[in-house]
Amino acid sequence: MALEAAEALIDDAGMAGMSMRQVARAMGYSAGNLYLLYRNQDELLAAIADRTADMLLEHLRRCAADAPAAQLQLKAIACGCVEFAGINANRWRLLFERAQSTPEWDRPEPAMTRRSVEPELYALFREQLRALVPAGTAQAADAAALALWSSIHGLCVLAVNDGLSWSGHTDYRPLAELIVQSFVRGLGGTPALPRPPADA
Repeated sequence: MALEAAEALIDDAGMAGMSMRQVARAMGYSAGNLYLLYRNQDELLAAIADRTADMLLEHLRRCAADAPAAQLQLKAIACGCVEFAGINANRWRLLFERAQSTPEWDRPEPAMTRRSVEPELYALFREQLRALVPAGTAQAADAAALALWSSIHGLCVLAVNDGLSWSGHTDYRPLAELIVQSFVRGLGGTPALPRPPADA
């Protein structure tokens, strides 16, 4: 109940629009009861971030499962990232913006560390890229996956903040597809991939 109430407040007004007292009020409980579950607001936000990470990863896996080939799966994952960010903008911000909130009460316990989901997302891109490049270039594909994920993440930032409104774009998924298509085409016979160290 606490997580659902907090998520609804965040979806409606962002992290600034959520407080422990507001969550407790939405549940029909006192704030004191809520502090029996979570030591402070940061710990509650960390729990929501974990749930959001699981939601995002499950969404991307479903997107990939619906695509028949590696390149199409890569496009589906990229579009799924942008789609999720656009629909769940405030929870996406919570997941990637690491700044901790100010606890409502002055409590001595340290805030719980929020989950770092970036390595898990990178692994999804890496898995698909490794299927698209020649054998023996796994290390180069890993570097390429990092570059591609960074590009898609940047597009998600723009989507969440409506950063391309001046261009007339409201659906960012075609841009994600174009990034993947251009990136994979640029790999070609892998001359564009970074060379692994000589002793690798």
